[in-house]
Amino acid sequence: MSTVLKYVVIPADINQGERKKVCCAEETTLLMAAMSKDVGRTTKQIMLGNSGCLLVNAEGPLLQLHVNTAASVLAEAYIPEFIGPEVIAGDAVLMGVGERGELQDVPASLIDELRLYRDLIRKAAGLTGAKYGSSAQREAFDAFGELLRVVATTQRSGQ
Repeated sequence: MSTVLKYVVIPADINQGERKKVCCAEETTLLMAAMSKDVGRTTKQIMLGNSGCLLVNAEGPLLQLHVNTAASVLAEAYIPEFIGPEVIAGDAVLMGVGERGELQDVPASLIDELRLYRDLIRKAAGLTGAKYGSSAQREAFDAFGELLRVVATTQRSGQ
């Protein structure tokens, strides 16, 4: 029996919107292999609480791919210490995860959270006049990263 999974590709270019995709496969390893085509050859998973997961290119920073600011901020919102030692570089895949760790369709709440971060990052880059992929964009990201993490924490707790 085939499994159909709806997921979202988060482009590294903050000016592009996310791409919704559907994957159909017989087993989880085949689903992961299909989604890894959107990310790169060597992948790793980053858990986002108990409802979602990012699939990222494990070698993205080494390959000097563009920093994926939106995916990095989303990861930092769930793992506050994440952004210090590493960033996500290259496109990323956002998917849902069930109670037993099984892959599921990406929840609408995670897509909404991603869109909020992307919009705030665009505004931050616009305020600084930062060019995409520049050190000024990275500085803008660093300056607003903590604010975005607080927004995410507050949103999830319903305060």
